[in-house]
Amino acid sequence: MAAFAPGEMLAPLRIGPITAGRVEAFAQASGDRNPIHVDAAAARRAGLEAAPVPGMQLVAFMHEAVSRSRPGVAITALSTRFLAPVAVGDSVEISGRIVKVDAAGAVMRLFLRDGSGALASVGEATLVPAVP
Repeated sequence: MAAFAPGEMLAPLRIGPITAGRVEAFAQASGDRNPIHVDAAAARRAGLEAAPVPGMQLVAFMHEAVSRSRPGVAITALSTRFLAPVAVGDSVEISGRIVKVDAAGAVMRLFLRDGSGALASVGEATLVPAVP
């Protein structure tokens, strides 16, 4: 059974650079064909400086960070608030810490920073011991 401790830190995970090819592969797999993610000109027309990595791809990276750090844990919920876009070609680092523990499991607050260290997204993952 997975034990959770308030304040427990998530081992930081760095991912990237997130290439245009990786974003294109995600777009194909997810069906998210929004042109701002794969076409820099479309992103500029939308008022962005560069094509942004899809938000759901960033959420998938957050999920991956928790899963790698805590292999005996199931994630039953994952909410995210996007604060700033992450440009295609940039890297991200995901960190976190457990902020709540109860009889059912724990809540881990997650922080996703872009390559410059700016906070791009915050999230919360609800964690429970994985069922064998």
